[in-house]
Amino acid sequence: MTAVSVTHDQEEALSISDRVAVIHDGSVEQTGRPEVVFEQPESRFVAEFLGQAGFVSGQLASEAVETDLGTLPADVIEGLGPEYDGATIDVMVRPDDLVATPADDGSNAGNGEIVHRQYTGPSFVYQVRLDGGDTVYCEHNHADDLELDQRVRVDLRVDHRLAWFPAE
Repeated sequence: MTAVSVTHDQEEALSISDRVAVIHDGSVEQTGRPEVVFEQPESRFVAEFLGQAGFVSGQLASEAVETDLGTLPADVIEGLGPEYDGATIDVMVRPDDLVATPADDGSNAGNGEIVHRQYTGPSFVYQVRLDGGDTVYCEHNHADDLELDQRVRVDLRVDHRLAWFPAE
């Protein structure tokens, strides 16, 4: 049996659907399996509409992207090839792709500062402004209690390929 459900609740749409369609201004932006649409959005609108998304600017050079998070190998980013060498791109990162650790005076001087924190019960979502100006979100277990205005080191921890968009 086929059923169509219309909702503005993104979590509901992702959790109950075999396929989702994201509509923007009366036009379909993207359709597909929920996990594909979430992890590989075809537009910035879809990326930002389906959960929190941060974007880290970088430049592709020699099969790597230099960002405020450090050097990201091009093979962790979906669809980047040598034809994009030299391009400036924005790599999409979700809160569960990143981890923030407290900075110290030693080798971990940090690369950002916590500018907002949201307690959700089982977790905290920290908004971090990176030193280069990009803003990202880091999701941590509720027992990890980082403070507002605290210097942190944000590192990428992914087990899937990341989406990217032309730099804005």
